[in-house]
Amino acid sequence: MKDIVFLGPSLPLARAREICPTADYRAPVQMGDVLRAANERPRSITIIDGFFEQVPAVWHKEILHALDQGIVVLGGSSMGA
Repeated sequence: MKDIVFLGPSLPLARAREICPTADYRAPVQMGDVLRAANERPRSITIIDGFFEQVPAVWHKEILHALDQGIVVLGGSSMGA
């Protein structure tokens, strides 16, 4: 099972790969991304950075859906905090 990380300017990709080299790193999260990621049945979804204002932000219902599926959801930094 994989770990999916939505990453942006808060943590450089090279540094993130040092911390967790096997994760599937993706662009900052926006609405619909967590739902699509949850459908892949990962072990975890981590939200570090996300888009807002210019596109719709991730919806809390997506996160609740992932949690209901037994997926660990973690957050940190900007959007994930």
